[in-house]
Amino acid sequence: MSTLMLDAEALYRELLNGVQTLCTSSTRLVGVTSGGAWLAQRLQQDLQREGAAGTISSAMHRDDYARRGLSSSVQTHIPFDVTGADVLLLDDVLYTGRTLRAVLNELFDYGRPAKVKLAVLVDRGGRELPVQADFAAARVALAANQANAAQQAVYTALTDASSNSMTPDSSGNTPLIQALNAISSTVSLLISATTPYNQQATTSATIATNDVVALASKLENAINVCQAAQAAIQLAASTYGRDAGGNFSANAQSNVSGRANNQGGSIFTVNMAYAKVTADAAQAACTAAAILAREEAVLAARRANCSAIALR
Repeated sequence: MSTLMLDAEALYRELLNGVQTLCTSSTRLVGVTSGGAWLAQRLQQDLQREGAAGTISSAMHRDDYARRGLSSSVQTHIPFDVTGADVLLLDDVLYTGRTLRAVLNELFDYGRPAKVKLAVLVDRGGRELPVQADFAAARVALAANQANAAQQAVYTALTDASSNSMTPDSSGNTPLIQALNAISSTVSLLISATTPYNQQATTSATIATNDVVALASKLENAINVCQAAQAAIQLAASTYGRDAGGNFSANAQSNVSGRANNQGGSIFTVNMAYAKVTADAAQAACTAAAILAREEAVLAARRANCSAIALR
């Protein structure tokens, strides 16, 4: 399983290979509307399976139904008896898991399947429910989550330092060190996600060059911003030390208020201000890259389906 690749056909072929390993002769394909339904239809043909793939909608069981109402006019259509069936659900993008929770409720309205598995084109992380794909053609490690953790840790450090008490976690790490670890992880994730684009010598015919450049540019920008935040947080951490008793304290080397009897207090104040600004910027940059990555994943699913239609 790779990081996000923008060649829709290559991504689809990886999904096809994965689905083949999950399927038995009795497996029935069901696509989640709408991207998953397109994928299920194409896989049904390419795997030369008899009958038609099913289509399932999450609309009636969404946990935001009261606020959004029916978000889709596409209805569930399952052309087989669900009870006792071996079902493989297909979707284009797996994110929070909330859609899949609603889909499972809808599926069980039609019967009690023997087994349910899930295959997706792209797993973009960010789960809010305990839902996991049995196969994902690509996994997008969301650096935005780590960047958000770094941002929150910086804010915690600001609050703790202003009260002259920065409490370490069970590993002995202060909020500043936690922030540094999170932003360092963010940089690593971004570099990993950017690698496929840097290695792509030519652009696939299934996607416009400017789309590749746009996402690669956002990822590169996020890396630069996160590296600046990494340096800023590290600098702030270096001006916050331990007192004679070995406890973390702003009074040991610096102080947020910059009192005269604590040398370097103003330095720590400036460093924390810069760390806060850069952490905010890093979180925003990573979120922007993640949003565009999801959009490209959805487009990849549509292109894979459209190219199949064109070849019929």
